[in-house]
Amino acid sequence: VASDTSAMKAGFVNLKNRIAGFENYYGPYQWNSFGYYLVPFNGGAMEHATNIAYPRFAAGNLAYEELMAHELSHHWWGNLITCETQEDMWINEGMASFSAYMFTEWQYGKAKAIAAIKTEHDKLLHYLHKNESGFRAVSGVPHSLTYGDHVYKKGADVAHTLRGYMGDTAFFNAAKYVMQQNAYKSINSNEFRDLLQTSSGQNLTDFFTNWIFSGGWSHFSIDSVKYNQLSANNYQAIVTLKQKLFGASTLHSNVPLELSFFKSDWTRVTRKVIMSGAAAQFTVNLPYNAVYCALNYDSKIGDASSHETKVIKSVSNLTYTL
Repeated sequence: VASDTSAMKAGFVNLKNRIAGFENYYGPYQWNSFGYYLVPFNGGAMEHATNIAYPRFAAGNLAYEELMAHELSHHWWGNLITCETQEDMWINEGMASFSAYMFTEWQYGKAKAIAAIKTEHDKLLHYLHKNESGFRAVSGVPHSLTYGDHVYKKGADVAHTLRGYMGDTAFFNAAKYVMQQNAYKSINSNEFRDLLQTSSGQNLTDFFTNWIFSGGWSHFSIDSVKYNQLSANNYQAIVTLKQKLFGASTLHSNVPLELSFFKSDWTRVTRKVIMSGAAAQFTVNLPYNAVYCALNYDSKIGDASSHETKVIKSVSNLTYTL
């Protein structure tokens, strides 16, 4: 009907840019056509290659762009490669949910994407273990939870953390490599890990052990910071970090964490440290006398905390959502 045509035109104005974004992240779109068709679903959609079944109620509403992006990304995560068993459905659905965040970043900027990731992360920490009967690994979920929040939402959350571990260049190059090496084939979590390692040259065994094959969360915090001046423009920061657990059974190892050091004029430098165990001390050099130190300020690692920052310059009422 005419109203459907108008709605589709309005709701899919960013489709071409969305395809361009996913090709940038994951490599070329491998099919010769692309389309959506409307169906009377009450929720959700279905990622048939080249012809996605899409709920009629969502047509024309840009508020559902993440759903559109999720289904489009299945042409890489789910259609080009697919999980070997239902227990590894996070490779399909977790990566597609992560890709919806990536569309937001591509279309609207990284700040908006990070805000969405942090909001969902906060909900996961509070409710996921209650809603799905415990702290579960994203790999190896039971049949009843194949399409649950550990798969979709925590799967996306740990994918974001994997990006933080690897760094953008290595992560997205490795994603392309996975697609090239396993095109039109199934894949399991161990194979996924090995392909990422081969592409990047990084050791991701601890990441997969801690975040993919184990449940719960690890939490990292600053215990103390001591500054020493070495010369006119050379300072030293001695930082002690602590690690605690929320629902996890073992402390995480070799976790890359960023420390941000702020100067009084808001200049910031970052230093990366690798954290293992319950406590560790790190010494880093700085070009100035820092007045504030923050851990994981850019939320690259989805640990067992939720946070937001505000710069307060005047007396006012402030609302924090996390």
